Amino acid sequence: MNNLKNLILDKPYTYNGRGNDSWKIFPNTIFRNIELNDCDKTTTGTCERANSLSKCIEKCKNSKEGPCAAGYFIKLNDEGICVPLLLYYKDLNDTYSLRRKDIYPQLEDLDVFSYINTDVLPFPPENANQVFFQDIFFIQCVNSKLYLELEINSGRATFDSLESVRTQVLPIIDTMAENQEYFPVMPNINYTLNIPGTTMLLGENNEKDASWLPSLVPSADTKNKIKFVPINKKEKYLYYGQSVYIVYEDVYYLTVNKTTKISTFEYSSVQKLKDQGKDYIYKLIPNFDVYYCKNGKTFSVPLKKAKTENVKAYYKGNLLYKNPVCWGITHSHEEKKNWYILIVVFILVFIPILLFYLYRA
Repeated sequence: MNNLKNLILDKPYTYNGRGNDSWKIFPNTIFRNIELNDCDKTTTGTCERANSLSKCIEKCKNSKEGPCAAGYFIKLNDEGICVPLLLYYKDLNDTYSLRRKDIYPQLEDLDVFSYINTDVLPFPPENANQVFFQDIFFIQCVNSKLYLELEINSGRATFDSLESVRTQVLPIIDTMAENQEYFPVMPNINYTLNIPGTTMLLGENNEKDASWLPSLVPSADTKNKIKFVPINKKEKYLYYGQSVYIVYEDVYYLTVNKTTKISTFEYSSVQKLKDQGKDYIYKLIPNFDVYYCKNGKTFSVPLKKAKTENVKAYYKGNLLYKNPVCWGITHSHEEKKNWYILIVVFILVFIPILLFYLYRA
């Protein structure tokens, strides 16, 4: 429960006080996995002094050393520590790492503010249907509706009518372990496909069949590189329900023999695979819950039951999030909604009464 409380953030406000400013300030908020004595992640490689939050934000906005879209400021008496963070990975949304300052006991009596450029790092991130590292999902053939399976005795990757083998995507080079679960899986990039809780990776056995092979922790010299290629080449993101090819070692398509249900990697063209009547188009089926918040309460729903629109997901008209408390933001949305209702009631009820009495007078 304490972990969930740390996800409920104070309401952010705009940097210049106008609602259209993309820079948002989060009071009493810090980033997860920040080392207070380690300033290597800043734009200059050092933590700087600043006598105000606004000057700290300006250092980030006007950084010449490297791109900056987020940071934090810790107030210390008449001045403070300014930490404008270097934007290392444009696809990593730092808003997923926001936590209440309580996660660091050293900050208990200090004023702490985090800030984010929401034009670069959208808040809240409306991408519950996007595929992330360590998401758990099934792989299904689009045409035959068969699911990727594990043949226990041989280790071969076969296909069956049941959802039984859960999978996840892992990076080849494990350089982002701290926030790995917040990294989206991008199309046309090599990764490894793993059975969670095991060292099994999808690869090719000596008989050239697709198989689940035991492996060490994925490394740069792995021979089990897998990438997901959207059929629609214009799509920039990988999301659930999207039709994709699964490509092994950059050139081999994962295919399924509809009769034997055995899968192989084939060096071929899409047209030739189509002419041969093989299954070669897949979609990812999520096997985890996402969340929506309403009237101060949090509700979970399996993502596969949601209505999806590219990377966005909805349930009964509610936008879904991967954050289990929706960052606490929907509480303010409900308050705003209530104000709208009161205004409408006032217009429809009291104004006509007022006009009636004015007319009689």
